[in-house]
Amino acid sequence: MKLSLNDTDSAVNNTRIDYSRTTLRVTFGVIASLALLGNGLVCAVILRSRTMLKNSYNLMILSLAFTDLFTGVILAITPSFVIGDENFPVPENLAGDVFCHIVSSHFFVFTFGKISVAIVMLLAIDRWYAITRPVKYKASFKRWKAITYITSVSMVCCGLNWQSLIEKKLVVIDGTPSCVWITLIESKLTSQIFTVIYVAFTFFIPLFISMITFFHLYRVMRRSRDRLARSNHTKSFNSLLRMCAITGLFLALCWIPNQFVYVLSKFNITQLDSPLHHATVVLAMFNSCVNPWIYGATNRNYRKKFTRILCFWKKVEVAPEETEITARERRTRSSHDARLPSKSEQPPEGSRGVDYSAFVCEGSQVKPENAQESNRKISMAGIEQEDEETHIRDDETADESITQSNL
Repeated sequence: MKLSLNDTDSAVNNTRIDYSRTTLRVTFGVIASLALLGNGLVCAVILRSRTMLKNSYNLMILSLAFTDLFTGVILAITPSFVIGDENFPVPENLAGDVFCHIVSSHFFVFTFGKISVAIVMLLAIDRWYAITRPVKYKASFKRWKAITYITSVSMVCCGLNWQSLIEKKLVVIDGTPSCVWITLIESKLTSQIFTVIYVAFTFFIPLFISMITFFHLYRVMRRSRDRLARSNHTKSFNSLLRMCAITGLFLALCWIPNQFVYVLSKFNITQLDSPLHHATVVLAMFNSCVNPWIYGATNRNYRKKFTRILCFWKKVEVAPEETEITARERRTRSSHDARLPSKSEQPPEGSRGVDYSAFVCEGSQVKPENAQESNRKISMAGIEQEDEETHIRDDETADESITQSNL
């Protein structure tokens, strides 16, 4: 049997397509496995520590880890990513309708991506309040309120992505049930407007809020550099803020190309199901497995806890989180504000930053009248904890400082 030149070219193209599909499926399989392992480790670290569960930012990191973990699960069970549509039999009747609308439609895959963006936005706002509004932070980011915020943004993201549930339907072709894509909006202009608004509200606006918030925090911390140098909590503040900011940056870098390609496809500039589109989807899904690496690389506390779980035969000491201020330090901050110079002596408004020097016990500070209040530790998340030994040392240090100042 002889093959013509056109038949040979067609066979080569089909072989290339098969290799491309196989490579994509292997890539998605690796991403799903890493997402399950890495985010499972993060969930184990936080769930094993009751202290970490009391902090709002740890709850947000936990919810982000759960979201990425479920993304890995959905990647593994969605036919078009790892298994292949041709290798997965579509059920018939009602089961087939449910399968097409929920599983095959990619609803959960991209909804979880939008939830991740919203949680990073909450994380940025949480850090902004903790650093610039520490008094309001305690009331605004209690544990139950943080859970409410996370639940609310997750439900909103699911509601805004409703159209994905009906973009596929069950059809029977030659007696074989299959799921096919359908066009929801016939008008091209209406479809373009809807897509732009949808992507803006579910991705670009939350991402913009996150980036602006982190940039403002960076400027605040930079302006307060001289005061931060005197603070015992500077390293912890910077470490946690850096971890959150890098998480948001990687999320933006991974998802922006996919969202642009999706929007431009409505204007016939790009095409879906093309090599470019596949590459952007791989990049977006890669974000679900990269966060645990960021936590371990930028935060020593998380890194030690990861090591303690992975190397369980070794004894790894994990120091408590140092993002805490004491009741004494809060009263110190109030007395510090009372000693501020007059307006003529103050620096211009644009050059001011957050006064972290108020978090440090200075030699000129007065011993508090009520010694029992100083035995309570207030964390940056607004959680009060008892630590008598720590505050006894604080009281002794303060007494020595007072004696030196009197001399």
